Amino acid sequence: FELSQFDVHSDTNIEEGLFSSHFRTSVDKLVVNDKSYGPGNLEIEIRNLDAEALNKINEQANQIQQGNDAQRQQALLAILP
Repeated sequence: FELSQFDVHSDTNIEEGLFSSHFRTSVDKLVVNDKSYGPGNLEIEIRNLDAEALNKINEQANQIQQGNDAQRQQALLAILP
């Protein structure tokens, strides 16, 4: 396993009850089992999410980690809308 020029940047804030988050990562080269991959970039941004809605999503995400497979699937489907 080899990773070169890996960069991660993340920031979050809440203004006037609205949550925003930005995540960016990049990698020049990734080698796994003698196979090379890259370069790659990923950027995700969530803006102006109601803080109460975020709390509900967080509660549902916690449910995904508990219970049986059917309960985890139900919790995941509840988050999607």
